[in-house]
Amino acid sequence: MASQASNPAPVAAEPSAGGAPPAEVGQSQAEQLPPPPIEAILSWEQAQAELPGHAMGGVDWNEALEQDIIRPRHGTDSNAAQAPSFDLDFYIKGPSKAMDAWFPHSAHTQWLSCENCHGSIYRYRQQELKMADLYAGKSCGACHGKVAFPVTQCKRCHIDM
Repeated sequence: MASQASNPAPVAAEPSAGGAPPAEVGQSQAEQLPPPPIEAILSWEQAQAELPGHAMGGVDWNEALEQDIIRPRHGTDSNAAQAPSFDLDFYIKGPSKAMDAWFPHSAHTQWLSCENCHGSIYRYRQQELKMADLYAGKSCGACHGKVAFPVTQCKRCHIDM
């Protein structure tokens, strides 16, 4: 990702799509709904066949969320509630307009709690972001290219390219 020259301007986000309805008081979402059928599949090949594909290749995890095929949780406990979305999406200023990057907190927080990234990979604000770090498996590259879409899909983040 490009260097962060100034504070990213927050951009209004759409409410997160997909997932389960709010849990009743005293019940987690996992207790309220049966697990999605995909959780019974034991091989990656079978699971991948059930997941929607992305036009740029690979699994479209956001579409899988929207279709309620998957329901990420905060941790490995099967009774943990689904992760709540944090809808602060923003642009990161790059050295040119084409290198400005879009960062959707809302998509990431459907999967992860804040602590997954903040503290170990990122401070909470004003961290310089560099493409070299991404390619070295740091910053966004800690997940992208491993469990998230490849770092070669530039237009997914750099939408003005």
